Amino acid sequence: MSMLISLNEIRMFILKLITLVIYKKTLKVIILVFLLIFSLIGKVDTQTVAITPAKKMNQQFRILNSKNYDIKSVFEYLDGGADLYLEYGFVSLNVQEISISINNEEISLQTENYKMANNDASYGIFSISKDTIPEVEKNSKIFYCQTNFQLQFFNGEYYIRIINPSGSSNGKTASFLLFEFFCKNSIKEKFQMPININGSNEVNPANTKLMFGKLGIQNGCPDEPEYYQSARDFKLYYFNYDTTTQTKISIFIFKELNALNDFIYQRDNFLKKKTDYSLNSESSTKFTKLKISDSTLSVTIFNSNNKEALEEVTKSFEITK
Repeated sequence: MSMLISLNEIRMFILKLITLVIYKKTLKVIILVFLLIFSLIGKVDTQTVAITPAKKMNQQFRILNSKNYDIKSVFEYLDGGADLYLEYGFVSLNVQEISISINNEEISLQTENYKMANNDASYGIFSISKDTIPEVEKNSKIFYCQTNFQLQFFNGEYYIRIINPSGSSNGKTASFLLFEFFCKNSIKEKFQMPININGSNEVNPANTKLMFGKLGIQNGCPDEPEYYQSARDFKLYYFNYDTTTQTKISIFIFKELNALNDFIYQRDNFLKKKTDYSLNSESSTKFTKLKISDSTLSVTIFNSNNKEALEEVTKSFEITK
């Protein structure tokens, strides 16, 4: 049985060998130094150097396995789902198997730590992946959502899933303990929207989704009309504004004016062909209006099954930089 050696022990050993080289300046000693260094590196305990969301793992959690994926190798892990992450700005993924003892039961968890391009990207993936209404951790104010089988949250450029394969109550408790440990050790800036809506740039992840491309739209708002798919070079903030009247707000922010104009053209063509959408018709089963802002290169679309609700939200809704 080979004994695992910590990084501190390696550092001390190397210092001793360097001292020996200084006093015994011989070729044999130098060669011996390098051979011993390489042999020791192969025996480093991976648990002491494993990357975790909080950088240092609490002693109550034991890391059993850790593997990293980049843009090319992530397809091995996500299979058909990798394209969606790449659309959002995927950078890297660290997957770990973690064990913890809860009430004399050994719990196995798996963490998926996605590093995304920026805060928008991590929030965007969270917003279309969440499977419950998000809650807020009381101390860190980080948004998260949890079911029996997984806990999801985002912070800074990271989107993280803690998976509880058994779905047990103890496993759910262990997942939350790991989440709380992260909250205490790796807090980053609070997510804010880059634009102001009605005087505020706060965002509520409970009813807001952020999308960057066609795959995001297919996953985030699949019931919206097909002309949404024609958009290019955009960000889409999607609000379920009022569930009673089915009033939804879509804010497209384009990178350039041509992309905005092309989208308006596609929307106009769509409305000409459809009879169940209308700008003003009382008989329409669904009402729609839009506001265009050249200053923010934004198109805001209001869709509702209730005309009065549509008129009210259109008047009160303002977007500024």
